[in-house]
Amino acid sequence: MEFLKLFYRQFLVEFLTKKCTANAPPTDETTLPNMDNNHYKLIHNSIVFQLHVIEDLKKQLDDKNTRIQELTATSNQTQSSDRTTASASIAPTEDLPHDNGPTQRDPTNPTLNINNHESSGHHTPRNTTDRKQNLVFFGIRESPSGTSFQERMEHDYNAVFAIIDPMIDSGHLHSSIRVCSRLGKYNASSQRPRPILVRFNSLSTIKTIFRNIQRLSTSSGSNVSIRRDLSKEERRHNSILLKERHRLVTECGITKSNIKFRGNALYINGSLHGKAGVAGFIASSPHNLSATSPPSHDSPSSTSPPNSPDPNLPRAGTVTETWLSPSFYDKEVLPSGYSVFRSDRLSRGGGVLLAVASHIPAALIYSQSDPDILAIKLQIHSPVILCVVYIPPQSSHLSYSSLLSYLHSLFSSSLPVVVLGDFNCPDIDWSSLSASSNFSALLCELVYDYNLSQCITQPTHIKGNTLDLILTNYEDNISNVSVLESPWATSDHYLISFFLSAGRVTKSHSTPSSSRNYSDVDYSGMDDFLLDWDFNPCYSSQDVEFIWSHIKSAILTAIDKFVPTVTITKRHSHLPRWFDGSLRHDLKRVRTMRRKCVSRPTPANLESLSQMDAHLKDSIAEAESNYVLSLINQSAMDKSNALIYAHIRSIIKQSVIPPVVSLGPQSASSYKEQADLFNNYFFSVYSPCFSFPSLDSLFSLPMQVHHDCGLDAIIFSPSDVFKALTNLDPTKAMGADGIGPRVLKMCATALCEPLCHLFCTSVANSCIPSEWKVHCVTPIHKSGDKSVVSNYRPISLLSCVSKVLERLIYDNIIDYVSPFVSTSQFGFSRGRSTLQQLLIFLSDIFHNIDNKLQTDAIYLDLRKAFDSVPHDKLLVKLYSIGITGELWEWFKSYLSSRTQCVSINGTLSSTLPVTSGVPQGSILGPLLFLIFINDIPSLVQHISVLLYADDTKCYHPISHISDSLHLQADLDSLAQWSEDNIAFNNTKSFLIRFSLHPSPLSTSYCIDGQPLELSHMKCYDALMKMLIKKQDEDDDLLLDVTESHLTVDQQRRAMVPSSTDVRRCASRESVVELF
Repeated sequence: MEFLKLFYRQFLVEFLTKKCTANAPPTDETTLPNMDNNHYKLIHNSIVFQLHVIEDLKKQLDDKNTRIQELTATSNQTQSSDRTTASASIAPTEDLPHDNGPTQRDPTNPTLNINNHESSGHHTPRNTTDRKQNLVFFGIRESPSGTSFQERMEHDYNAVFAIIDPMIDSGHLHSSIRVCSRLGKYNASSQRPRPILVRFNSLSTIKTIFRNIQRLSTSSGSNVSIRRDLSKEERRHNSILLKERHRLVTECGITKSNIKFRGNALYINGSLHGKAGVAGFIASSPHNLSATSPPSHDSPSSTSPPNSPDPNLPRAGTVTETWLSPSFYDKEVLPSGYSVFRSDRLSRGGGVLLAVASHIPAALIYSQSDPDILAIKLQIHSPVILCVVYIPPQSSHLSYSSLLSYLHSLFSSSLPVVVLGDFNCPDIDWSSLSASSNFSALLCELVYDYNLSQCITQPTHIKGNTLDLILTNYEDNISNVSVLESPWATSDHYLISFFLSAGRVTKSHSTPSSSRNYSDVDYSGMDDFLLDWDFNPCYSSQDVEFIWSHIKSAILTAIDKFVPTVTITKRHSHLPRWFDGSLRHDLKRVRTMRRKCVSRPTPANLESLSQMDAHLKDSIAEAESNYVLSLINQSAMDKSNALIYAHIRSIIKQSVIPPVVSLGPQSASSYKEQADLFNNYFFSVYSPCFSFPSLDSLFSLPMQVHHDCGLDAIIFSPSDVFKALTNLDPTKAMGADGIGPRVLKMCATALCEPLCHLFCTSVANSCIPSEWKVHCVTPIHKSGDKSVVSNYRPISLLSCVSKVLERLIYDNIIDYVSPFVSTSQFGFSRGRSTLQQLLIFLSDIFHNIDNKLQTDAIYLDLRKAFDSVPHDKLLVKLYSIGITGELWEWFKSYLSSRTQCVSINGTLSSTLPVTSGVPQGSILGPLLFLIFINDIPSLVQHISVLLYADDTKCYHPISHISDSLHLQADLDSLAQWSEDNIAFNNTKSFLIRFSLHPSPLSTSYCIDGQPLELSHMKCYDALMKMLIKKQDEDDDLLLDVTESHLTVDQQRRAMVPSSTDVRRCASRESVVELF
């Protein structure tokens, strides 16, 4: 240390000697402060600062050495166990200085701090005690690029000195500064200078600076600011409090001077309003649902909380007269982040919508149209029912009665209820509860009987009428009700805004998850690693479980070694992907102007809003068009439509499973409860479990082939396995074992032989690894209310290795099984499709029409077809077509002892047995199903039958009542088959009648004693119009689709419209015009 002091003193003398005249006397440290030259004075202060730094460093190192000696002595005296001693001696070393050269940072050494900031870019480590003596200076210009480190350090020190010199006695200021360093990595191209951290010797200096802070503007200009050194957590809390203060000032009209910060708490007029926490601002009172509505066609009202996912969006909202149809997706109406409930009309006009933030659990409890009623239940700590209503003026008596009846039942419950919407009752005098029309008078009686409150006191229509109402038995929890000027020209109703205190809602926060990055893998190295793996224990074993566990261990080890792990953070933005920075900026400007127009609706503001809104719409449309075009170009380059399909799925995909699901009286909200509820429902559709037959008991049964011509064994070679592995689709999902198809495909060379041994052993021993029999089921929504469990179907994720074995068995038996499959079956068969079935059906229809015959077609649907196949009867049918021996025993093992569990957001349910059905998502499942229902066409004697998997179409020409009796007789035969195998779903079975006669023969048909409904499908209505049109034009015969010189595609184009024509059709609901 003494050497460094002498060095700096010598440097000072030599430096000043060069700057002074040759005859000037030598200058030492004690005479420099008296010099008149300000330049020398600043140099002197800088060198004195460095000497103080050296002294502080020496003092700190001495303190650290003393601490080490004390800790060592304490550790030697401790009589604890070895593990405790190690912990006690190691733990204090976290505070010790690292003597690793200049790359380590010491908070008390500014030279080291600056060097390391500019090399690494990390923030200076500072503890809580040190922060009290720190200040951070912003806006001080940095030295130009190319200057040395020493010059930059002197420049920063002199700049800080010049700023605070007017605030403190300059004679003592230079000795008060201990650290002066830039924060962050040096970037010469940056326009914003890095802040400077300054550490002082005492708190009194900082207090003096803040006491004289008003001198800052006159001494250094307006670009420099000073604040205390806050920790990362304190800065985050400060940001949260500032946002909440801004919201209170702009939205609630609270004066800024009445809002105070104390630590992480916010006070209004001395009362605690809330605190900044990990999840954001936490109000001290229950969360409110407030109101500013999204654009709507007619009468909107909504609710928006202080703590919604997007502060500019409401937490809940309702819209009446949506004019939506089922062809519109929810995302075309509202952004993501909402659970949308709709009641659409199939006809023009009407419709209501109710949207709730997706993190608020809500369940649909009622929905109807004409009148439009939609009710949901908020599943929060104190449940609340929200109901939106729209009834058109001069509705029918039945509509009025239906609405009043439901409102009576709704308010009869003990739950809080809020009913809002467009009632179209302008004649009601709410002060006296009197009205002139019958419906309005009955509505007044309902309000009086249930002691309800009507919260709207102002006109809600531009003509001065109060049409939109809020009826509730929950008045104490509704506040800030206001009727606002609607900024949307398409609505003649005003915007209704209110706060609903609905209890606290716990918002779930997604945590980053880890995943494997299979696109950045050294697959050659992984293949070599598996080639070097010792699989000899597998080859010497005949135990399928052991062989699979050994192969699985090798593959998982290779995955851990070669596949990197990446952290995935959920994308929280509710905006589409084509929203860039400029669009987000324009959107914020429009929202700001919209709030300004609500408070000050001057013509200038409204005009500005209109222009900004129009510009934003054009920009959004252009950005979306460019984004879609880029996807198309990328797909053309990649020769794959995966990006386009992913974009379409992102548009139509909603939250697959709502926060609350129900099945009858049962409901579930947590992931585990939902998974168990889904699993119990999927289990309930299975057929009862019967005992499996033995192969010996089947020898007496008739077979369709001779015993010597059957199929009893198959053999695989490594080349067969290699081909199956290389043909895997790498984009498919992996099973529960964690092994995906990409790894199997890329490592086929190393895995083909051990897997071949596993597959041959499995078939020879008629045994399948138990892990392959576990179904990890994912619920997939079919149609209807998403909160109802019965509206989902199960899709199983099976092991990819088991699918490889299924593919090999399928390829070996398909040529043998295909001749047994009926020619009436067009599903899951090579060379057959729905198009061929359609052509055959239309050909028969045309033929009957030409012969002046009526055609009755009956469509039958099997109830839970794939899940209801009885295993014992399926095995009998396999034996009947000649599958015997060890192959039949293998199928018996394949179907038996299977279990399933349901996965909801990574949470698994308990396991339940799979007692019937074929595995959905498997390779062999569809083929086994075709074998099971293959005898359906052979049951009929008079009619024609066409099948596509489980969808059955029965039709017959009708010229006399006897033809109808023949059709009914064959239906009775099919009904008898369904009683012994799989039941028909009568609710989805229907009749379609094709006839050009003005008075067709009307005959009713029954199945299982239930009459079939006569249906009029639009596509067949269009077909009949085409037939009538062609008959009017000429009497030529219609196209014979059985002509041999026409290809299937040529016949299709001659009879049905192309997909391009369908897309060009102006109507979204009918294709009648195409004919």
